[in-house]
Amino acid sequence: VNRTIDDQLGDSVTGMKPTYSPDAQGAWISLQDNSCGKLCILDPKDAFDGTLHTAFVKSGDTTQHTVVAAFTGSAVYVFHSIFSAWSTDLTFFLDDELDGTFARAADGSAAGRHVEHNVQVYANTSLSSGTHTLKIQLNTPSGSGKNAQGFTYALFDRIVYT
Repeated sequence: VNRTIDDQLGDSVTGMKPTYSPDAQGAWISLQDNSCGKLCILDPKDAFDGTLHTAFVKSGDTTQHTVVAAFTGSAVYVFHSIFSAWSTDLTFFLDDELDGTFARAADGSAAGRHVEHNVQVYANTSLSSGTHTLKIQLNTPSGSGKNAQGFTYALFDRIVYT
């Protein structure tokens, strides 16, 4: 049975919500239906439960931006929305061990800018059955290569576990 940890509403079974760090105001922004303001291209109406959490880091930023959630299961999947004009660079830690990465470079074409929802950015289907902790880290861009724009973004939607 799949269970969901929504970015805003938390775990569909336990009610536990993900922890966002840093917790300073504005570090992570909660986007809900019709609340996108200047970020209206990111209207989350097509995201799971109509919500997203977004954060960005720029070159030279030493503050780690993370999402942490605990779950009990034997498989886990992470879904984000991806905006083609922004670079995404994520690292995943499972039970404090590096377990994966996801990176997508920004599309420099103004004509091709679009948002993809429900993008699976991480999966692990071979966990021992039990309680686990997943940490999603937004990486600081190098300012060259895939992150030449000097910023990386996260648009966290949900975690699904079995």
